[in-house]
Amino acid sequence: MKKIIIGLLIIVGFLPLMVNAIVLPEKSDHEKVTIYIFRGHGCSHCYDALEYFYKNREKYADYFDVVTYEVWENEANSKFMKTVADALEDEVTGVPYMVIGDAYTNKRGFSDELSEEIVNAALAAYQDDNYVDLVGNLAKDNDKIESKNLEESCRSEGIIAGKYDTLIIFSILLVVIGGGVFLIKMARK
Repeated sequence: MKKIIIGLLIIVGFLPLMVNAIVLPEKSDHEKVTIYIFRGHGCSHCYDALEYFYKNREKYADYFDVVTYEVWENEANSKFMKTVADALEDEVTGVPYMVIGDAYTNKRGFSDELSEEIVNAALAAYQDDNYVDLVGNLAKDNDKIESKNLEESCRSEGIIAGKYDTLIIFSILLVVIGGGVFLIKMARK
């Protein structure tokens, strides 16, 4: 019995370490920050990042926005990513390449472990009175680049359905079910 109680106490003792450590700051009149994601269409890590931010968009809506630049199929965006990396004295080794302000970059892909680091960096930037939107400032001077908001990017990767996707799926189901009913009625005759 003692071993069971000790085991439970150990488990309960480690519970705080297993709980997500993201603490939301107090909302203020500070402008929202932007997480910029340079991504590739079809990139699995980019997909995971978009999916994570889309699932958590309401939780962080008061603190940051997500803006993306697709770089595999858009040459101007690819050059812009290089311009941003040069301005940060950073080297891009792949996508997703994420930038927050003028102090945080992530070029290690995306995972559940990194999501906490990225969100905490965005929340710290939100509280920083010296926050500089480096990518936003560089983008103002470049009319060739094409950015998308989180919802547009998620739709282009199939994470969320477009307004006609639901209608198409419903129509296909209706045809399949109707055809099945028709076949059953024909078989009974």
